[in-house]
This record gives sequence, structure tokens and C-alpha cells, in this order.
Amino acid sequence: MNKISVRLACVTNLALITLLWNTMTSASRADSFDLLVSNYFGSSVQQIGDSGSNFTTLVPSGSGGLNLTTGVTIGPDGNVYVSSNTVNDENPNGVGQVLQYSPNGTFLSAFATLPDDYSPAVGGYIPAAPAHLQFYNGSLYVADNNGDSVEQFAVTKNPTTGALTAAASPTDAASGLYGAGSFTIAPNGDLYASSFAGPLYGDPAGSPPYVPAVVKVSNGVQTNFAYPATDESGNTASPVSPLDPAGLLFVHNTLLVVDLEGNNILKYDANGNYKGVFATIPGPADVPNNFPSDLVLSPDGKSIYVAVLGDGNPMNPMDPNPTPDGKVLQYSFTIDSDGLVQASGDPTTIASGFAASSVAIGVRRGDLNLDGLVDAADVQALTRALANLSDFESLKQLTDQQLDTIADVNGDGKITNADLQALLVLLQNQGGSSTASVPEPNAVALAGLALAALGFHTRRRRSLK
Repeated sequence: MNKISVRLACVTNLALITLLWNTMTSASRADSFDLLVSNYFGSSVQQIGDSGSNFTTLVPSGSGGLNLTTGVTIGPDGNVYVSSNTVNDENPNGVGQVLQYSPNGTFLSAFATLPDDYSPAVGGYIPAAPAHLQFYNGSLYVADNNGDSVEQFAVTKNPTTGALTAAASPTDAASGLYGAGSFTIAPNGDLYASSFAGPLYGDPAGSPPYVPAVVKVSNGVQTNFAYPATDESGNTASPVSPLDPAGLLFVHNTLLVVDLEGNNILKYDANGNYKGVFATIPGPADVPNNFPSDLVLSPDGKSIYVAVLGDGNPMNPMDPNPTPDGKVLQYSFTIDSDGLVQASGDPTTIASGFAASSVAIGVRRGDLNLDGLVDAADVQALTRALANLSDFESLKQLTDQQLDTIADVNGDGKITNADLQALLVLLQNQGGSSTASVPEPNAVALAGLALAALGFHTRRRRSLK
């Protein structure tokens, strides 16, 4: 890869750099990013632009044994991690695994394997069903839909290569659940996990009624937190027809709970009190339930994206409409009188025609080194990228779409030196956010030096589609 070498002695007027910094426009456009969506029946991962553009398949169907995927995330190494009931020659009946792919979707390895689950119904063990997953504070957390826990794998990083390795055996981050639907980790580190039946309500090996619940784990202590099996008035639903809590999101002191069977997204305050319906999932009049499953907050904190499985099931020979009809919805929201989030207006359909089981944020504008942050290190990374975009794309194992997303910082349809200026402005304007930091003065100087060395030559890669 070509590198740019600059020396401080080459700069004859540091005031020029200061002028460049101070005269940049203060306006910056909103964050741009890609969404990663697991396609359940397609056993694949889709990549979608934040407005619904550039719908592509990132991980092809069955790659690496990928099967019936219900979770996807990007790791701190920039690789893509996908939950799978993996099927291959060694596991013809499937095994619960987290599979690892490069940023461009190339299969790398089976990163982690979940232990099989004992099922009283079958009188034996069945494969784990890994679902929602997230890296946090040196660990990989995975919800097991077939099991009774959220698994926590310790993760180590090779100091030389940066490669991640998961521990062979996990510990329980949350336990005693009856089918772990999903989980979320709040900014303070508290973990919230959804359970198809709360651990204090019924014995999984015994008989119903089971009451769905959300549990909270704070400083290692687990308690029941909320009971999503409620109607719009807050009344507990009939135990013979319980609602199923699935995806969770903690935002603005609000816990949002996706109600898989109830076709709603419910909201609770920080004390677990039910506060009504955030949104009801729209769909055809003759389809009572669209099966919403997961949700994620946009990097700019202004939108919530919801994955919807849909009613069509190609695996059910009795289904009169077996064609997958799920979708991804984008909701804007406001803050209500209680200080909680509330959907505003109808959602925008970002993508449709497949069973969207989970949704996560993919690469984002300005994150050139793919570490999940937009900070001073990305200034240096973009400087190197501008020297040779093709080499950079190959080195980072990016798709064309991903390179366009992260490097076209000013959104003008080209990747040029102007994007380095735009990245500095983005860092300045986002200095107070949790996902960006203001560059140190030496980083600003480095960027100025790099621009000077590059001579402000335009390096046109192509017009972006």
C-alpha cells in the first residue's frame, strides 16, 4: 500500500493550517451508514444503505454453513459476526454457532459455538439457536432462543495481528429464562434480556401458565424488570395466549420491547413501568400480525430501524401465502411528556420482500479504520486511503459500497481530498457524542500537512450510484 510521508519541516507557515481549520464550514450533513439485516429464510445477510439504497447481499445464502440466521453485528475488528444454526458435513442436524466474515462477506471461521440445550419436550438435547449478539467490554454476548440464558464469551485480541478469539466455553450473563428472545445493554452497563416466559413464573419443565418477561442484570444481580404481556391499558394478557417479547432497545431512559406476537413495540420507563405503545407495525388488513423482531438506533440518534419477519413462511407447506413478506422500517420519534420516546408519523419502508429477523448498524461515514468510532485515527486512515483507494479497499476487504459509505464523507458522489476536510468538520461537530471525539491538535496538523503534501489534487474514484 502506498504511504504518504510528510515532515514538519516541509511546512513553512503553520498559520495556513490554522486558517484551513477555522474557515471550514460548520455545517455537516447527517451521519450516513449501512444497515446489516439477517435474512432468516434466505440464510443470508443483506446490506442496505440507510435510506434504502444499494440493497445487496453481503453474506450469500449458506456461506460457511450459514442457516436460519437471526442475529448480526460488526465486531471491534471490523469483521461481521452472524448467528447461525450451522449446517455442514460435520453438523448435518445443525449446531448453534456465531460465524465470522470479513467486511466484504467472505467466510473466515466458526468464531464461537454455543452448548446444546436440553429440551424436556423431546427428552434430549437440541442445537442452540443463537439470535441477537453484541460485543461489549471485551466479551461477545449471544441470546439463545432455544435455551435459558444469554451467553457471554470472553474475547481476546492478538496484540500483533488484531485478530479476535472467543473462549471455548461461555458463562451465563442472564439465566433461568425460557427462551432468550434478545437483549440490550444500557449505557451504564445494565443488561436487559427478554424471556418468552419469566424465570419467576412457571417451571420450563413443568406446565403453563408462563408470563413473558424482561429481566434486568445489574452488577451481577438479576431481577424481573417488566412484563410485556400487556394490552394498551397495561392489563396482563391472558396466560393462554401470551405475547412474546423479542428485540430490546434502551434509548432516552426508555426500554423499547418488540412484541413478536402482539405486532407492537411497547415502551417502559427506567423503573419497569408500562407506558403504552411506541408503534404498531403496519401491514395488510388481512394479516393480523407482521411479526416484528428487532430494532436498532441510528448512529445520529434520530431514527429507529425495525426488522419485521413478515407473515409468509416458505418452510410451512400449509401456509397459503408462503412468499417471505418481511421488511425493514424506519421510525422518527419525539420525546413525550414523561421524557420517553414516542414514534412520530408513519414509518418509512427501507426494504421489503424478505424475512428480516435482525438489524444492526454496518459501516458508517468517516469510520475509515472500522473500529466502530469516528475519531482522530480515522483522519490518518483516510489520508492513507486517498493515496491509493484500490489498495485500501483490498487491504480492508471492503465492498465498493462500503468504501463509498465510509470515505465519501461530504456526500458529493466522489472520494477526494475534500472528504478529508469534511471529516475534520464532522469530528469538530460531533465532539460531544459518544461515538466520535475531537481530534488532538497534532492530528489536525497532520491532516493539514497531508493535504499540503497531496497538493489538493482531486483523486476521482468514480461517481457513486
